[in-house]
Amino acid sequence: MSEGQESPSLDAAGAESTAGKPRELDPEELEQVLQQHRTWIESGGKEGRRAQLGKVLLHRAYLQGADLRGADLSGASLQEAELQLTRLYRANLSRANLEKANLYRTDLRGAQLSEARLGEAEMRSADLQKANLQKADLQGADLLEADLRAADLKAAFLVGVNLYMADLRQADLQGALLQQADLQGADLRQVDLRQAVLHEARMGGADLAGARLQGADLLDVSGLTRQQLAVAETDETTRLPGYLAASG
Repeated sequence: MSEGQESPSLDAAGAESTAGKPRELDPEELEQVLQQHRTWIESGGKEGRRAQLGKVLLHRAYLQGADLRGADLSGASLQEAELQLTRLYRANLSRANLEKANLYRTDLRGAQLSEARLGEAEMRSADLQKANLQKADLQGADLLEADLRAADLKAAFLVGVNLYMADLRQADLQGALLQQADLQGADLRQVDLRQAVLHEARMGGADLAGARLQGADLLDVSGLTRQQLAVAETDETTRLPGYLAASG
C-alpha cells in the first residue's frame, strides 16, 4: 500500500471485536498480527488482515520500526511502549494510552490521536503532519524539533510540553492549554492560537508571522518581543504580558 493511497477497507470477516474489557496478546499472537498486517499492506488489502489492536494491553511492548500504517490501536494501552521509528501513518490511536512511550522519529502523519494520553512521551523529531490531536493530553511530552504542520490540536492539554524548534506551521491550537510550554525557536507561522492559554510559556525566537492570537492569553510569557507580535494577528482580546502591554 503506498502512503498516498487510501487505506483499503476491511470487510466484516477480517474484523476483530474490540468491545468489552481490554485484552492481552502473548508475543506469538502479536507477531502473527504484525505479519498479517504486513501482508495486508503489501497486497493493498487483498491478502492478510489489518491489525485490529483496539483496547489491547501492550504495556512496554517492543514495536520499534514496526509497520503499522492504517492499523487500529484505538483505546490500546501502550504505556512505556518502544515505538521509535515505527510507521503509524494514518493509524487510529484515538483514546490510546501512550504515557511515557518512546515515539522518537515515529511516523504519525495523519494519525488519529484524539483524546489520546501522551503525558511525558518521548516524541523528539516525530512526524505528526496533519495528525488529529484534539483534546489529547501531552503534558510534559518532549516534542523537540517535531513536525506538527497542519496538525489539529484544538483544546489539547500541552502544559509543560517541549516544542523547542518544532514546526507548527498552520497547526490549529484553538483553546489549547500551553502553560509553561517551551516554544523557543518554534515555527508558528499561520498557527491558530485563538483562545489558547500560554501562561509562563517561553517564546523567544518563535516565528509568529500570520499567527492568529485573538483571545489568546499571553500573560507572563517570556521572550516575546514587539517585533514578533508585529507580524501576528492580535486584537483587543489578546492578553499580552505586562512588559509589552505597558509599552503599547
